[in-house]
Amino acid sequence: MTIRQRLYLSNLLMIIMPIVLTGIVLSGLFFIFSDTFGRNFFHQWQENRIYAKEYDQIEELKTKFDAKPPTEKQMIAEVARIDRQFPRDYISVLVYSKEQKLLHREGPYQEDKIVKNMLADPQQHTLVVNNVLVNRLEIGGFHLLLINQKYHMNLEERLVDNKQKILFVIVLTLACVILFVLLTNYLLSRFIFRPINDALTVLLNGAQQIRDGNLSWRTSYHEEDEFLPVVNSFNEMAERLETMVTEQEKTTENRKELIAGISHDLRTPLTAIKAYVEGLDKGVATTPAMKDKYLRTIASKTDELTHLVEQLFLFSKIDLGEYALKIKTVNIGKYLADVIEGVTDEYAQRGLTIILGARSFQTKAAIDPEQLRNVIMNIIENTLKYGNQTENQLVIEQYEDLDQVILTFSDNGPGVPAEQYEKIFNVFYRGDQARTQTGKGSGLGLAIARRVVESQKGTIEAAPSPSGGLQIRIQLPIRSAENEDKE
Repeated sequence: MTIRQRLYLSNLLMIIMPIVLTGIVLSGLFFIFSDTFGRNFFHQWQENRIYAKEYDQIEELKTKFDAKPPTEKQMIAEVARIDRQFPRDYISVLVYSKEQKLLHREGPYQEDKIVKNMLADPQQHTLVVNNVLVNRLEIGGFHLLLINQKYHMNLEERLVDNKQKILFVIVLTLACVILFVLLTNYLLSRFIFRPINDALTVLLNGAQQIRDGNLSWRTSYHEEDEFLPVVNSFNEMAERLETMVTEQEKTTENRKELIAGISHDLRTPLTAIKAYVEGLDKGVATTPAMKDKYLRTIASKTDELTHLVEQLFLFSKIDLGEYALKIKTVNIGKYLADVIEGVTDEYAQRGLTIILGARSFQTKAAIDPEQLRNVIMNIIENTLKYGNQTENQLVIEQYEDLDQVILTFSDNGPGVPAEQYEKIFNVFYRGDQARTQTGKGSGLGLAIARRVVESQKGTIEAAPSPSGGLQIRIQLPIRSAENEDKE
């Protein structure tokens, strides 16, 4: 049950329960004190009131016929009309003429000694004998006797005599009403606020766990009420916070590796440049040929520094999202053939055989041609540097898999241990063997490749190649004709 439903139910019960319980108490009190003001008392009171109302109606006839006395027919008609308003078998009306002759009777009461005594004494207007009340009224020369056969005497006196009981009942009733209201409020408060308190306790415990650094904590809550989405949002927040902290820690670690890598890769060419400059300054190079060699080495190391700085600058812009891609829809098979055919001879002369295998000429993809070419060239350069020392070979293939186009680059080199497949895409990461071979690369190539591919909504990963070397696998979304039409 939701909290809103609980509130609706509690508001309804807050009204109904005190009324019902008070009614039960009053019923019990009326049963206990029925002689004083119970059911019999109110019944008797009601009978007297009905008789009094009929008496008032008949008395009003005096005013009606004050100016002009009624005829016998009019009088009988008025008495019959009034009697129809109060159809009770214990009330009777007898109409007499001036000569005390019975003209009309309404009700069951018959002439008896009480009636005759009443008519015999013109000064007597009210007579009570054995719960029979007789009232005489003189209207327009007629004598009207109004008789109540169930007259209950001394009702008012009974109330006065039992005022202490009445006061006790009133006080007890008020006390019960207050008690029932308080009791109902207490029970319904527990009914409403206990689940709220339990939910707040669960949330507080979860907040304390997160505060204390337990970011893997997830709050468990199973009630189907308004707190469930709050708890779910809290768990989602905790999960995102854990992810953010983990990524921040990973970023911090990568930053440390980046600084260490930059320091290493800058120190090597700078040390060489410094050494050759000192050699020139101190006259170590004594011949023109040696001086020329020193200068060429300094220029080479300077080019290495320039390339490293440019790679760092490009990586920073891509990583910060400040590099504007120039996306175009291209035939990926033809694009790949153009890129590879343009560099095959060059790399063959440098000791790397590039084989362009299966590919499709119907598949289209949305890419930045220039940046994807840089990715391909980085992979080729890595194969040249770290591939097989003899008969170095790279097989490039392209095919479709559902709605993705796959590019694979498989070499026949020594490969990479499985635990390093993910790490080789980190900034400045190189295997231990590669790190000891100075001058073979900056360690930024594959890191830049990952950023470029991911910015084009693709993925890049490493795996073992069929020949036992390393395979780089790039996956890009296929550009369908329907998507082209939308644009």
